[in-house]
Amino acid sequence: MNPLTQLATRSALGIALVIASAGHAQEFAPLAGFARVRGATAVALESASGRVAVGTHSSVWLAAPGEAAQRAWRAGAVRDLAFARDGALWVASERGVFELAGGVATPHALGPGASGRATRLAWLGEALLAGSEDGLALRQPGGAFARVNGSAPEGEVRALVALGPRSALAIVGAEVARLELDGSARVVTEALRESLPTGDGVPLDLARLANGDVLALRESGLARRDAAGAWRRVALALPPGALATRILALTSGVWVATDAGALFAREPSGPFERASAPAGGAAIAALAANERELLLAGPRGVLRAALHAQLPAATRGVAPAIAGAREPSVLAVQRAALRYLALAPG
Repeated sequence: MNPLTQLATRSALGIALVIASAGHAQEFAPLAGFARVRGATAVALESASGRVAVGTHSSVWLAAPGEAAQRAWRAGAVRDLAFARDGALWVASERGVFELAGGVATPHALGPGASGRATRLAWLGEALLAGSEDGLALRQPGGAFARVNGSAPEGEVRALVALGPRSALAIVGAEVARLELDGSARVVTEALRESLPTGDGVPLDLARLANGDVLALRESGLARRDAAGAWRRVALALPPGALATRILALTSGVWVATDAGALFAREPSGPFERASAPAGGAAIAALAANERELLLAGPRGVLRAALHAQLPAATRGVAPAIAGAREPSVLAVQRAALRYLALAPG
């Protein structure tokens, strides 16, 4: 096929994909009920009920589906949010860790010597792992937080991700450490440092893939950890001047939040593309999702998209790799495009 015909075929294929996607492509839109909430720094989505919690520089806001958000508590600057199985909302803020249940905020001290300025939360089964500006703490149901000492790295906890009910990864300062709990999942018995590939800057956030691998978002790239604990570098092209903030891994793909918009790729290896407007150009500070929807939170508020339909503008309408067998083959789409433009293969 000569270059002119190749160009025409690619153009026709693009037109066919746009035609095929028309009528079901969905855009990001402001989250209903949260129109007056600005300066979002954290977001959580409860899978069972669909309740949404949003943290800002001063408060926590809560809303059930279809209801207007209400200020639940003035928490100070909120860094992270996590729903418990019993419906309580746990808050990590500059004032510490709090449990919001039944309209009451209960403080939970992070242990002797802790600064009290909490940064991250992660559930390990029924145990809650909390990060702060000066270390880690672990809490069992009904108990108090106990400081994680010993061989754990010292410094601000940037990210936490559970590997299972008795294991987690943490970014502490500029290091990644694996935490292992004892058989009762009550005490951290090991805190082993892991080495990332050289380059790409400081690690910023962690996300666990469906197969158990873990992605580490770095200042200018990604790293991927396999089940054996080996890390390898993954390229990531950020928009010019953009600063990465958070990462979210779903069965449908990987989302990267930056201060210049959200990026999406179907595979961790990329290619990453901008999300559709307005998410593609908005500063994003946090992400959350359940089986039905995706939420992006930032200074201008919270955006929502139906998870199964939302893809970047350049790829909406292209069937995912997990699509059903009824999807047409690439060859069938090419032929349809050629017929649409009245082109012959020659």
